[in-house]
Amino acid sequence: METSSESSYVNRCLTLQYEEVPENRNFNDIPEVQEVAHLTSTDRIDEAMRLAKSLPSKYPDLDLVYLWLGILHGKRGTYDDARAVLKKGLKKCKRRYLLCNELGKVESKARNLPEAMYWWVQSILLQESINEYPCAEPLVHLSKIAHQLVTLYTLGVGTRFESTWHTLRRLARTLDRGGSRPDSEVVSVVSEEAARRVRAAQRGLGEKLPTDAAITWDMDKVLTKLAERLERKTC
Repeated sequence: METSSESSYVNRCLTLQYEEVPENRNFNDIPEVQEVAHLTSTDRIDEAMRLAKSLPSKYPDLDLVYLWLGILHGKRGTYDDARAVLKKGLKKCKRRYLLCNELGKVESKARNLPEAMYWWVQSILLQESINEYPCAEPLVHLSKIAHQLVTLYTLGVGTRFESTWHTLRRLARTLDRGGSRPDSEVVSVVSEEAARRVRAAQRGLGEKLPTDAAITWDMDKVLTKLAERLERKTC
C-alpha cells in the first residue's frame, strides 16, 4: 500500500508492528481486575494501584492487568511508567489492541499527538488483522484529529480533510453500534468505564495539533489511507 515516497512516519503508522492472538480470558472472568476497575471508578487510586501491582505475578500474560496499570499510571500523570507497563504487556500478552489504544491515550495526555495517532492506528490494524472490530474507541480519537485538521487548513484543502473526518466518524459510530463486533466478551473492559472514556473522547482531545506542517500533512495521509482501507473492509 505504501510507496518509497511516503514518509517514515506514514509507513510506520500503517505497518502493523505486532500480532493479535485470540484471548479467551475477559474482564468478567477475573475478579481481581473487576475490583481494580471498581476502586478506580470510585477514585481509590492508591488501593487500586496496590492491587493492580500484585496481579502480573498471577496473570503474567493477561493484557487487562497491564491495561489497568497503565490507566492508573496515566491518572497519576506518571506517563513514563504508563508507557513502560503497557509496552511490557505488548511483549507478553496475546491481545494487544487495548494496550495500543491506551498507549495512544497516554501519548495524547503527554501532548504527543503524532505518537498517540501511531498507537491508535496500530490498535485498529490489530483488530483488522483478526477481522473483528470490538473496540471503536481508537476511531473516535482519530476522527477528532481529522476534525482538528479540517479547521487547520484553508477551505480548498480542508474539503478533503472534511471527507476523511466524516468517514472516520461514521465508521466509529458503525463499529460502536456493534455492526462489526464479534459475538464475544472481548469488548468488556468495564462497560461503564469504557462508555465514560468513549464519551470523553467524543468531547475532544484537548491537545493542539503539531505546528510542523510536514507532520500534520503526514498525519492526514495516515488518516486518509486508513479511512479508505477500513471503508473497503467494513462496507
